[in-house]
Amino acid sequence: MHILRAKVLASNSIRGAYVTTDARERGKNARPLRRAELMPANSIPTGYCRTLQPLAPQGGVRPLSVQEDLVDAVADVDVPDAETARRFVVKVLPSTTPFLLVQYRVPIGSYREFDGAYHNHGQYGHVATNVRSGVVTVRPFGPMGVVVVRLRPEAAPRFLGSGMGAFANAKVGLGDMLKRSSVSVLEEKVAGAGTSVERIAIVTDFLRANVRERDPDPLVSCAAKRLRYSPVLRIRLLAADLGVSERHLSRRFHVIFGISPKEFARIARLEKVLAARTAGLAWANLSYACGFADQAHMINDTHAILGASPERVLAPPVTDQRNDMGASDRTPLFMW
Repeated sequence: MHILRAKVLASNSIRGAYVTTDARERGKNARPLRRAELMPANSIPTGYCRTLQPLAPQGGVRPLSVQEDLVDAVADVDVPDAETARRFVVKVLPSTTPFLLVQYRVPIGSYREFDGAYHNHGQYGHVATNVRSGVVTVRPFGPMGVVVVRLRPEAAPRFLGSGMGAFANAKVGLGDMLKRSSVSVLEEKVAGAGTSVERIAIVTDFLRANVRERDPDPLVSCAAKRLRYSPVLRIRLLAADLGVSERHLSRRFHVIFGISPKEFARIARLEKVLAARTAGLAWANLSYACGFADQAHMINDTHAILGASPERVLAPPVTDQRNDMGASDRTPLFMW
């Protein structure tokens, strides 16, 4: 599991952005974060992205063996200065991985754009969500503090339940899916924690207490895991390898995830495209590297999921349509 601590303080021309990528508090020894580094340094790694290396538990963080097969990454994004927070643009792109957001400052809001249409989510608290199409832009309204947990899709039903389709392009409150009393205790503990280490430990303890021991459908989980890492795998061959018919696998897969294995694989392949492009691979080489017949098929497929061209999605924002502040005063921050 990856752990990232991103702390933004106010001091220099971009209001003193500092980042640490371990569980220790370094204070003045934190390395200054230059503007050009913002996207990769603050990204939560996914798939083949190597932004961060696995972090050994230390500084009071207990071993997370119970969550190793459940959690892909944990990040604590702590921006205590209101003006600094409002300058950030956080884009959440389509992914096979559901997210949990546990907040401890002013609640954030967001809006989703798809094919030129906007859907405003407003402000929300502690939620689970899975962006499967379009682009979600997070809107800080003041000081921002949020622990972000990215779940492995093949194991997420153990925490979220078998109806994963309910989280697609939606924000589901943790209090609506778990005991409200336990969520209230979580909120109180996270709000009272003084460091990222403490907050991450509190959230992982919450996961440990609420995860189900048994997988709702081990066969579907196995299929999801294989498709996530090999999205070009033919569904017919996958089903045969698992000892079931393609129709049987598709039916059971839809019950758990709310989409077909083929649709899941398309999103997984888009993740590979975006991660490879962010790593610097040229568009001309992406189609071959990610298993597309040609570049035209790749562009059409990604546009169908993103609702826009990948170039436009990955480019720094020209204007923020939900804020009076111009793009020159805003700092792009992408979360994958």
